[in-house]
Amino acid sequence: MSLQAAPASASMGAMACLRYGLLGLPLAFVALPLYVVLPHHYALTYQLPLAWIGSLLLAARLGDALIDPWLGRWVTACTHAHPAVSWAPGGSQPCCCWPAWCSCFSRPGRTRNCQSPCC
Repeated sequence: MSLQAAPASASMGAMACLRYGLLGLPLAFVALPLYVVLPHHYALTYQLPLAWIGSLLLAARLGDALIDPWLGRWVTACTHAHPAVSWAPGGSQPCCCWPAWCSCFSRPGRTRNCQSPCC
């Protein structure tokens, strides 16, 4: 028995495929500086070879490609098993992300009278 997936165009029309693909466009624009600006910054700031930086970014993308389908199935299973608490991870996200956001934009050596909320 062979399992063959039907092409996306067989189950969805061309416009539906286009609309579905356009959802990823904002994410592509957000990721663009990561792959264009960040390697140059790391190469200058930390004197890392560009080949290492490129390899690290490639490894991150490959890891993401392997983890994403598993993570999607897990979230779908959790949502179907417990629909009442399916919004809990999204609701707790601001609390979890605020320290990470502040750690990215706070500067070491700031004084205590800093006016920024991230100090």
